Order: sequence, then C-alpha cells, then structure tokens
Amino acid sequence: MFNNTRIKTIVRISLAVLCVPICLAGTCPTTVTPPVTTPTTLLSEMVASTAGAPVTSTPCAGAATGFSRTFNATAGKLVTIVVTGPTGTSRPQIQVRDILGNQVANTGATPTTQANTTTFTPIATNLFILSVNECAAIAAGSVYTVLVTQAP
Repeated sequence: MFNNTRIKTIVRISLAVLCVPICLAGTCPTTVTPPVTTPTTLLSEMVASTAGAPVTSTPCAGAATGFSRTFNATAGKLVTIVVTGPTGTSRPQIQVRDILGNQVANTGATPTTQANTTTFTPIATNLFILSVNECAAIAAGSVYTVLVTQAP
C-alpha cells in the first residue's frame, strides 16, 4: 500500500524529471526583473559661496559664507539634497524652506562631514529655497557641488 507521503515524493520526482530537460532546452520560466527607476535631477550645479549666512533657523555658530538656490519639487515624492564642500574641512549646513518661508528640512547647526545630505517629502508641488551655510572657516568664493534629486 502507498501512503500519502510516498505519493507526494513520487510526484515531486516526476515533476523534476519532466522539467529539467525543458529548462535545459532554454524554455525555463525566468524571473521578472523590475524596471530600474532613477531619480529625477531637480538641480545639479557648482556654486561659489558669497559673504553672508543665509540659513535662518538654527544657523551654525560663526557662519560667515554661504549661498542660496531655488528648485521646484512635486508633491508626495522624496527629495534628496546633497551639498559637498570644497575641501575636506568644509562643513556645509543645509536648510530648505518652501516659498512661504516654512522650514521643511535642516541638517542642524553642527555638521560633521564635507558632504552633507538631507531629505524631505513635499506635501504640495512647490518652489523651494535651498540655503547653505559654511560652518568651517572656508573663504567666500569657494565652490560647492549641489545635487537635488526627486524619487520617481
């Protein structure tokens, strides 16, 4: 008499024997790879700093240089901002405000790296103001790399 476990084992072996030649012939089912989605670039530029510190909320102590830029972003999609300073000792502070002046992101008054990053998700499609303070003693006119992207 055959028991239920023995029948299941025979069925599995039979399926394997039937499927292996089909796969070797090149007609195996393949896994579907999801499409690669890349973020949309909203702003990408090299920016020279000027005298003055544009970050208005919790600015870093002693900030004497910085810059501001604007960009448009779409509601509901994650925005990532990366600012890289001109030297290894650079410490950029990032602040983002909407057009009405409401702060939506701020990396804080004590940045610790040359490349600083912040993210936010807009609740409305809007124009945003990016302000950057240099929190280290880096001269005005130094060039920063700015990249603002938004998720698809």
